[in-house]
Amino acid sequence: MQFVLVIYDIEKDRRRTKIHILLEGYGLAVQYSVFECFISEEDYAQMRMRLQKLFDSVCY
Repeated sequence: MQFVLVIYDIEKDRRRTKIHILLEGYGLAVQYSVFECFISEEDYAQMRMRLQKLFDSVCY
């Protein structure tokens, strides 16, 4: 297990909400755009892949 701190600043509400929902499955929201995650290497890789797909699919 490893500790991962995810912090983001996204202007678009739609994108920010989708990312927040995705990250709720991996960690604890300590603020709306800050998550603390204790996750395995596999979960970390999966989270990064899912976030990348989300960034690629949501239009600016």
